[in-house]
Amino acid sequence: MEGIFSNFRQNRRIPIKRKLEIIEYAKYHGNNEAAKFGGVCTKTIRKWRKNEEEFKNIQAPNKKITLYKGRFKAIDYEAEKQIYEWIAFNRSLGNAVTTWAVGVELLKKCPDKINIKPHSLLNCVYRFMQ
Repeated sequence: MEGIFSNFRQNRRIPIKRKLEIIEYAKYHGNNEAAKFGGVCTKTIRKWRKNEEEFKNIQAPNKKITLYKGRFKAIDYEAEKQIYEWIAFNRSLGNAVTTWAVGVELLKKCPDKINIKPHSLLNCVYRFMQ
């Protein structure tokens, strides 16, 4: 791509067969060299190396797929209602209600979600706030 758009990352999907080749290359030469070899960033290489077994179990190696772990499960109605009341109470007092504070309150109300990753927690809070 030439011109103004040359600095933007291309959104493309790589076949599983190619991903496995890049993973093998990374095992011998390292993630940085494999990133140059495959034309992707090192973070992508790390993710692929973690999911290597899942890639090997896929039947069609020329298929272009993205492994999807599923959506964050929604919180139940009662917890949602309590969090809403907590937000309304704090706003009536004039306190600032940040997304992290709502996230902490969510974890207090739903202890089964204590093991989720921080960015998943924030995504859940953003969805709740909408």
